[in-house]
Amino acid sequence: MQIETLFQYANDNNTRTKVEIQRAAQQLLGGLFGVICGSDDFAYIIQTNDFCQHRTANTTCYVFRSKMIY
Repeated sequence: MQIETLFQYANDNNTRTKVEIQRAAQQLLGGLFGVICGSDDFAYIIQTNDFCQHRTANTTCYVFRSKMIY
């Protein structure tokens, strides 16, 4: 499954993780994606139809396709 492939990049370096997940999402799924990764609790508000959240060890990542409204 493509979503599982995205999270193979999750590691303890949140900066590297989010960059690699974003790159993979754009290549595999097309479109513009945002990625939020953190080791602690975080809150966010995003308008999107396509998203996924995954936790591995101490890192949680939220991936979403940008919803372009002009």
